[in-house]
Amino acid sequence: MSGQKTVLQNTVEEKDLGIWMDSPLKFSVHVAHAAAKANQILGLIRRSFVHLDITLMKQLYISMVCPHLEFGNVVWQRRFTKMIKVMKGKSYKERLQKLNLWSLEEELFQFDDRGKGTRGHSLKLVKVRWQVHTEQ
Repeated sequence: MSGQKTVLQNTVEEKDLGIWMDSPLKFSVHVAHAAAKANQILGLIRRSFVHLDITLMKQLYISMVCPHLEFGNVVWQRRFTKMIKVMKGKSYKERLQKLNLWSLEEELFQFDDRGKGTRGHSLKLVKVRWQVHTEQ
């Protein structure tokens, strides 16, 4: 080393490996960026397509919006399903059923009630298996 000192700059937020972090190492900045990107894409879809049928909307949502939303998916899924005119007046659950989508609000894990003894406690979880069914 030549003895030179390098002064590091203090930053409020930084993107590293695709993840936005702020100085207290919280993910709120990442969530805000993901939400803004998803909002831009939903606006682009709304402005770009005249006829928004169910099949097209579902394909656009899954391919263009979902990849940006690993956090807050339920919020965007609700917004997306409300954009489809034929879904007006239907509940969120009915809209998901019509589109054959599942909600992150549904439980992905359940308590293990098979009656087997567990090590230490009775609150063991089992992973619920699910499949996406396609319309035929």
